[in-house]
Amino acid sequence: MRHIYFPIVSILFLISSLPTNAAEPQISFAVKNRWVQFTLTHDDKPVTNGMVRVFDGFGNTFAEGETGTNGQGEFPLPSGHQFRVEIKIGRAADPIPVTSIGGNRIVPERVLLSFGLAPCCRIVSRGLVERPTTVIEPPPEPVHHKESSSTSWLPAAGALFLLVAGTTLILMAFRQSIPTENTLAKEPS
Repeated sequence: MRHIYFPIVSILFLISSLPTNAAEPQISFAVKNRWVQFTLTHDDKPVTNGMVRVFDGFGNTFAEGETGTNGQGEFPLPSGHQFRVEIKIGRAADPIPVTSIGGNRIVPERVLLSFGLAPCCRIVSRGLVERPTTVIEPPPEPVHHKESSSTSWLPAAGALFLLVAGTTLILMAFRQSIPTENTLAKEPS
């Protein structure tokens, strides 16, 4: 019976060592009568007093304001196909590039906010969105992947270490003891 405790304790220890992250804040967008309506939430609760700034395709400030008590707000749809939304909730989130499709839809419709990982979203690539054939756009800029930091492997290495340690404990608990004889003979006194 005592042998069953080792695997249970090892598994519980491994599970408790895994990182648990709360959901990141997110924003969702919808277009209604050429107005962009947005809702800012964190853990499914509205985020109040979030600062929102909208920049047009040329980088000029188009609109700015705060979310209401329900975490919602709205602004007129900027002209052009692309604009950028910046949000500040205590700290500034990474800018969100937004693409307007036909004046009645924008993508992305929902974004998990990131902090310090810019760019948080990629502009919709060709082939995913219907575009008029008369519009000629420059090719998309190459995406430079940020090198992973040296601490990103730390949780994986820790989990692997705990898995190996737990397996070793289990094997040691179930191995059979081999009796050994005392090979040293006592000297007669």
